[in-house]
Amino acid sequence: MSSLLDLANLELASTPNTLPPSDCASSAQPSSSPSSPSSPPSVIPTWQSSFAIEQIPTEILVQVFTDRVMIIVTQLGRIGSLLQISPPVPGLPTPLRPTTSHNPQDAFLSSLPLPHPASTLTTLLGVAPSTRATSLYELYAQQLGAIVFDSSGEEAKPVVLGIALTEFPARHGDDEEHVGDRERKVFREVLKRIVEQGMIWRSV
Repeated sequence: MSSLLDLANLELASTPNTLPPSDCASSAQPSSSPSSPSSPPSVIPTWQSSFAIEQIPTEILVQVFTDRVMIIVTQLGRIGSLLQISPPVPGLPTPLRPTTSHNPQDAFLSSLPLPHPASTLTTLLGVAPSTRATSLYELYAQQLGAIVFDSSGEEAKPVVLGIALTEFPARHGDDEEHVGDRERKVFREVLKRIVEQGMIWRSV
């Protein structure tokens, strides 16, 4: 999991329009008081979880920075695609919720905040391996964004999602672009674990 942390920081530093921290750059600036001790580095709030679902090892990492929330979801030990979803302008009306599902398995998903149509989704790096994976990754980004934005209020930060999931072959009779039951099960479990960790993004 430590390698995943390193990879997360590397990917974040490589995000367009973002300057990574540089020891060289900071040392090049003259110090008005050389003898004064330097400030200790701030600790980045981090939460991580490793588990197996559908017999596939799955890792989740959440890191909270001052200007964004970084979430990594991977079953491949790497980040395949990097997406960013930005919150809507404060004050816009909340999307209307459709009729609640009566399926007990979907009770959790039905309780989640709805993605706002005014949120902005951008692909930063990487291309999903298929059209179905593209739709699924965008769904993850939109729903995770909705969860973070809803719990953060007017102080909501953009969410950067690094994601790489195992692709399940389409079952007989399913459309190649259809998100199947196994993808839905992984989706539900990932979101449930992230929600249950206690909204770490409120800490910064």
